[in-house]
Amino acid sequence: MNLTINRELTPRAEKRRKEVIAAALRVFSKVGYANAKIDDVSEESGAAKGTVYLYFDGKEELFKAVLRETMLPVLEEVEGMVFEPNASAADRLRAQFEFFYSRVMKEERRQVMRLVIAEGPNFPEVKEFYFNTILLRALTAIRATIDFGIERGEFRKPEGEFYTKAVMGSAILASVWKTVFDDFLPLDTEAFAQTHIDLVLNGLRVRE
Repeated sequence: MNLTINRELTPRAEKRRKEVIAAALRVFSKVGYANAKIDDVSEESGAAKGTVYLYFDGKEELFKAVLRETMLPVLEEVEGMVFEPNASAADRLRAQFEFFYSRVMKEERRQVMRLVIAEGPNFPEVKEFYFNTILLRALTAIRATIDFGIERGEFRKPEGEFYTKAVMGSAILASVWKTVFDDFLPLDTEAFAQTHIDLVLNGLRVRE
């Protein structure tokens, strides 16, 4: 059983744990989840193999820690925007998407998504963890903002039941594009974000 479960870590130990997680992300990004070994993480981080196991029970727990460390802080901020006081639904939704494009599109977070897409079919526990811990919460936050706009008469209710996924779809496409196709046709993330936001808000707004 690792120390992260048994007791709170000292500042020095917590710093070391974060260094191991950062090294693990670099290793997973280079060789993939399937080929990564704890020995690789140990070498990359400069920590003894026993130290890595002191914090994490194995590769799966280490990968989950990478997901939490890289994605949860920004996800929690997106969730907090749902309750931004004195802000319209349009302002809240714009803030959520602008934050997504400026923070979630950062290289290390795109790498996490790439890993999940590439490795998920062969490691369903990794895919399920990402879906429940990250993606589902992001969809719920966006849905809450849209529902807020519908309730106050600012947004119309879209047709069908998949409108939240449709609203999020372009953001996910942008992340995949930057990771896979940017060498061939670079994506201006900021310009793409404003186009996406414009299309979403104009599609949702109640017509006078």
